[in-house]
Amino acid sequence: MKKIISFILVTMCFMFGACFSVFGMVGYNAVIVNDGIVYQADWLDNHYTYGAYREDLKDYDMTSPQSRAYIIKSQNELDDVFAEFPDIDFDKKMVLVYCYTTVYVRKQVLNKVALKGDVLTVQFDVVRGKFGHADAAMPHRRTLAVKLDRVEVAEANVTYKGQ
Repeated sequence: MKKIISFILVTMCFMFGACFSVFGMVGYNAVIVNDGIVYQADWLDNHYTYGAYREDLKDYDMTSPQSRAYIIKSQNELDDVFAEFPDIDFDKKMVLVYCYTTVYVRKQVLNKVALKGDVLTVQFDVVRGKFGHADAAMPHRRTLAVKLDRVEVAEANVTYKGQ
């Protein structure tokens, strides 16, 4: 009987964890912000990533870092990055902006947000397109904006699966 109850409890834990992942419930109330945001053009011009095509150079960026992660904890910092962003209470929330190079513009889904010491770990997936659907383009810099609970953090480690 104990084995059956243990099995049921373990199964429920896995199902509960899967529900969090499926419904976008990850640590620190983190959510991807896509609606209502507009980046400052000059900020974007200064934050390319390696391999992205740069119209100003008519070539691929071969000097920038592979990716960039920025932790925004004040309205002034937010205003430097965004021309438009939904209202945010920086006493309770903060924003993470991640830049990377890809050939796709596909949906991004958060998997995990965790804090270990003063390092914030964020994992997300890029959802695959339909088989046979041509959705690739020239390599470009893509951004991810995540709003989450305010935590004390020195750096962010962001990883993703997919293109």
